[in-house]
Amino acid sequence: MDEKHECEGCLEFLEVLSDYHDGVLDEVVATKLEMHMRECARCKAVVKTFKQTIVHYSTTRCEQVPPHVHQGLMSALKRCMEDE
Repeated sequence: MDEKHECEGCLEFLEVLSDYHDGVLDEVVATKLEMHMRECARCKAVVKTFKQTIVHYSTTRCEQVPPHVHQGLMSALKRCMEDE
């Protein structure tokens, strides 16, 4: 497959990835996507990354951003917006 081109199956897969992961996708569509993943390393990698991201965020404790970091970020964003 051309690196710059995503096949129709890939696009369909991305549109329903969350439903597929949650197990609420129509069985026929889920089977079709599973068949697609057997042949598409790209979509298989997307699912693996998606699952790892969910695990990471569900097991990682959120920390409060220090005030000086928050202020610096806000200042940088304001400068970027002013430059546009």
